[in-house]
Amino acid sequence: MYYAIWYYSIDGEKSTNVISTSVDKLWEIQYTSILNSACYYHKYKCRIFRITVEPIQCYKYNCENKKIECLQNIDELDMLNGAFYAIDNYPFLDFVPNVSSESLLYMLKEDQEQWINCYKQKRDSADFKHDTNYPSFFYTEAISNIVIPDTYYEEGIMNA
Repeated sequence: MYYAIWYYSIDGEKSTNVISTSVDKLWEIQYTSILNSACYYHKYKCRIFRITVEPIQCYKYNCENKKIECLQNIDELDMLNGAFYAIDNYPFLDFVPNVSSESLLYMLKEDQEQWINCYKQKRDSADFKHDTNYPSFFYTEAISNIVIPDTYYEEGIMNA
């Protein structure tokens, strides 16, 4: 199970800057990171009303049926060919919280690269063609770069 330091902001967002399998490690990374007065946290801390450690929802992309499914067993993942990426809790996910927040999505690196290509293609070209080999959310929803556990991302995991 992965956990995250969650920042709850006054504008209804719930975001994280670090994930880990260790709650103690999360707090250590948080405290060490914010000791730096130039850390982005200090620019936004006035908007944060609560900081907690909670599990982060984990999903996997099933390239055979082109669907995102709840991830049941993290131990069986092939981390050499795949990785975790951050996504927002979009309506196509089973778990939709009452506040906006991120989730982790495990997928093969080449699938993530194709997702980024599809997203950029739609964003940058008015006459793009939707390739039916890829689900529609590849074109409409953002995905991060690799999210490495025990690493603090100053601008949040969606901007990893």
